[in-house]
Amino acid sequence: RYQTLGALWEHGDFALISEVFEIQNLDEGYTNNANGWYTSLQYRLGKFTPYCVAGQFTDNFNEEMEDDIQASYAIVPVGYYAALDDLRATSLAVVSGLNYEQNTWTVGVRYELLSNLSLKGEWQHFEFAYGSSGQMLQQTGDATQSTSLTTFVLDLVF
Repeated sequence: RYQTLGALWEHGDFALISEVFEIQNLDEGYTNNANGWYTSLQYRLGKFTPYCVAGQFTDNFNEEMEDDIQASYAIVPVGYYAALDDLRATSLAVVSGLNYEQNTWTVGVRYELLSNLSLKGEWQHFEFAYGSSGQMLQQTGDATQSTSLTTFVLDLVF
């Protein structure tokens, strides 16, 4: 089940855009539930549109998978087969790494090159909760709780 609700309010050169969403899966196998929101404030200055965005995203992986891995310890105890111990430890680390929460702040500017072509430059700051890296990939051993990203994008509508 995927649900979303969005709104756009414009007043003169100002625009306020907001959206909230929720994804609910069957909680079977390799599935997750997610929810989030964002709000963007924009101001048009001719061909330029500076904007700022605040958002939040949470992803919760199927908890039954972790329970199944933990239950395997009752069937084959720790130390009985070293390769299985390594596999379970790795699997638990992967599963727990799939649960995350991040808050994001963005500031940027859009420049309209043509009616269907624009150039955007933006700076995003991400903050991660629960020791995760949110939707960003970490290098092994990196325990960063926040990071920033600068992007330049060419948008073409056809």
